[in-house]
Amino acid sequence: MWSARHRATGVPDARRAFPSRDRGVLLFPHASPHLPPPSPPPPVVFRLLVPRRRVSAVLGLDGAVARRLEAETGARVAVEPVDDRAPPPRERVVRITSPDDPSRGASSQASPARVALFKAYALVAAPDASARRSRAPIPPFRLLISDDDAAAFLGVDGAALHAVRDRSGAAVRVRDASDPADEKATTENPSPPAPNAPAASRGRV
Repeated sequence: MWSARHRATGVPDARRAFPSRDRGVLLFPHASPHLPPPSPPPPVVFRLLVPRRRVSAVLGLDGAVARRLEAETGARVAVEPVDDRAPPPRERVVRITSPDDPSRGASSQASPARVALFKAYALVAAPDASARRSRAPIPPFRLLISDDDAAAFLGVDGAALHAVRDRSGAAVRVRDASDPADEKATTENPSPPAPNAPAASRGRV
């Protein structure tokens, strides 16, 4: 294990200590050559703000519409619970999730969650009978995103936000959300966006 030139330094000859058939050096002879499988990517998550009176358009009777959306897209659609002891909020959060598929890469194929997001907003934006009678405005397309995502969405001096506006033609802004206080709300034009349009929130928060 010790060569003549290493006896003086006290450092063993690695080639003699751990010989390898492929002429390499096995520095850790007891370590397993198999690495653990990589962790799955986090899911894609969107949190859509929906006026309280329009939540039924996404859920349907006994959740029938939400189940249909899930069957059509493969995403999970649910309304986040609220504190029953607090006053009813003006808006509810519809949470839409799906597993991330790394094989999509940079392709234009939208994730199931993104497809379900646009379908859900189309249902919210479609005027019902009472809205037509009262001429209520179309609810804006608003997402809740974290502070970190808001910073990435804005970019340096707002460059990323301006690029999204230029590519999509939408009126997009990021503002402080009043509920919950630690998140941001992004607002886009009220017309339903295309399935491959840029979205404000990913599930890596």
